[in-house]
Amino acid sequence: MQVTSVLGDRPGPRAPGSGAGLVGMQERVALLGGEIEAGPVATGNGTKIWRVRAELPVGEGRVKA
Repeated sequence: MQVTSVLGDRPGPRAPGSGAGLVGMQERVALLGGEIEAGPVATGNGTKIWRVRAELPVGEGRVKA
């Protein structure tokens, strides 16, 4: 699974408990024996997006989504 956002870093108040989502995703992916990566990625037009990509084992092989 891959998720991208064009919003990037924004200043301002954050909701209580925010910022723990990636940690929770990393823990769940690790429990399933998968891999996860998250961070800024440059696009072809020079802007940056934030991307979260996870690869999870499914059945006899691995499925990339």
